[in-house]
Amino acid sequence: MSTGAQVTMSAVIGGTAEKLGGGKFANGAVTGAYVMMFNHLNDQIKVNKFRKKYFGHVEGLRNLYIDKVPENYELQGDVFKHKHEAGRIAAGVTVGVGDGMSDVYLSPSALENAFVLYEVLGHEMIHVAHINHFGARYIGSHSEYSAYTWSMAVHKNLYGSSTEGYGMLSRKIREYSPLKAYNYDKFGFHSNIPRSLWDW
Repeated sequence: MSTGAQVTMSAVIGGTAEKLGGGKFANGAVTGAYVMMFNHLNDQIKVNKFRKKYFGHVEGLRNLYIDKVPENYELQGDVFKHKHEAGRIAAGVTVGVGDGMSDVYLSPSALENAFVLYEVLGHEMIHVAHINHFGARYIGSHSEYSAYTWSMAVHKNLYGSSTEGYGMLSRKIREYSPLKAYNYDKFGFHSNIPRSLWDW
């Protein structure tokens, strides 16, 4: 649901609960709506702080959404599923919006914990940097290669190379072709795990 729909539902639930308890529906509705808005705003602020702390200013980022589904996708469980390409599932999606700018969408699965958020957000920030740098010369497959290479390195540093996730990332990398101009380290990304991530 969109933020507006979530706020509306929270208002209805809050109002109904208040009415059932003998109070006024309007009072409960207002309280429910404010609680929902506060919680959502708090989550958005946390994710933005996280992005700034670990990735700094990434040239080309216009918006970072944690409550919207990108066009041509739908929310399936806690991940994004492409409406027209069977099997295309993502925890995060970057959409170029013109003039070298991009919007990034994070699914609920990306917000599972600090480690998952770091891996997914970094992957998407690499796409943002590439779209901004290459503009009309941007090649999605080269960017995917670089972003998945980064994700695999981060995953290995966090969990080792014997996990199912590492195997999946290895298969993804083989799907895309490399191009040195897209190497993530040239854009200021590294796969070291910040010590403060453990305390986030």
